[in-house]
Amino acid sequence: MRIKVLHIAAYYSGSNVYSSMVSELWRKGLSQRVYAPVRYEGEVGRNNVEDVDINYDQILTKSDRLMFRKKIRKLSKRVAFLYDLSKVDVVHAHTLFSDGAVAYEIFKKFNTPYIIAVRNTDLNVFLKYMPHLRPLANSILQSASKVIFLNNEYKESFVRKMTLKQDFFNKLHVIPNGIDTFWHENKQEFKNIKTEKLNFLYVGDYSPNKNIPYLLAVLKHYASRSGQGDISVQLVGGGKARGKSGIDTGIAETIRKGFPKNMKVTELGKVKSLVKLQELYQKADFFCMLSKNETFGLVYAEAMSQGTPIIYTKGQGIGPYFKDFEVGFSVDLVCDRKEDVSEKLDRLVENYSLISKNASKASQRFDWRKITTEYLSAYEEITLKSKMS
Repeated sequence: MRIKVLHIAAYYSGSNVYSSMVSELWRKGLSQRVYAPVRYEGEVGRNNVEDVDINYDQILTKSDRLMFRKKIRKLSKRVAFLYDLSKVDVVHAHTLFSDGAVAYEIFKKFNTPYIIAVRNTDLNVFLKYMPHLRPLANSILQSASKVIFLNNEYKESFVRKMTLKQDFFNKLHVIPNGIDTFWHENKQEFKNIKTEKLNFLYVGDYSPNKNIPYLLAVLKHYASRSGQGDISVQLVGGGKARGKSGIDTGIAETIRKGFPKNMKVTELGKVKSLVKLQELYQKADFFCMLSKNETFGLVYAEAMSQGTPIIYTKGQGIGPYFKDFEVGFSVDLVCDRKEDVSEKLDRLVENYSLISKNASKASQRFDWRKITTEYLSAYEEITLKSKMS
């Protein structure tokens, strides 16, 4: 049975996580097409997969952010026009609201089963700030064949926030994201540390959610402790939240306050080369990103593949998969003091080689070659049930 899947992914151009997944599914022989609505011409063709039919539909407008239901009606009509939905076995909606609402409209008209993923934007934007959409969310969820979460913490948080029928819970599944095959084919088993100079690395955008000023404040406190060696902090990335200085205004303010003589902060800008990024991960002693909210965070797993222990936010991103000091440690943004984080860093340094080895080994669970097998099984199960009903 050759299953035909239609992906609906409004954020396809914004992250290579989708293209990595789609590419691996293609290698496994899945018949699939991708609908990727975009707003700007520059998004067309981004994260393209040569052998997969990806429709970058430049149809979104600024007003769509304010008129959600109108946007969904527009996208639903567009999908029905572009595709013969009678030949689609499963729709895979990659978010609950922006994609799931379209999948729900298709289901109502064509009875096409669908699977949805719940992400950070769904939990911390739509559900938090748009309570009027909760009834729609319930309808989308009840009609979905399966609901995917990227970690168990997000699943539990979601269950607490929603009022769900008891028979719904068997639809909930936790499946992580994967990282590009490059990282698994070029992984580093472990490394040691030289305590006279500690190297910290951050990779990501400069949005307020990434919490970079707090991260720098924590490391500044660690560097200020008597007897601490030199500390190097490298920031890779950037983004829209940038001031006249060229960096995020919050970061600029933090840097203007200065750092101890033994602490140096360097901006490296965006790094697109995987080889260059691999070199940075390998040279870093620690990868650190203390986001306020994080669905998964591919960069954590990339760093782990190079034997680099990670410092992450408790309950966010990749964190719920691990116990403290298994592959790094978590920071509780509410309870932990800067001194607490410094003490955790001391413990991480003391057990560095073992944790480095654990991190490299644990990165193997984030392999798209394994993860896509779970999705293929899900597609097959949904299709079989649909044909039997």
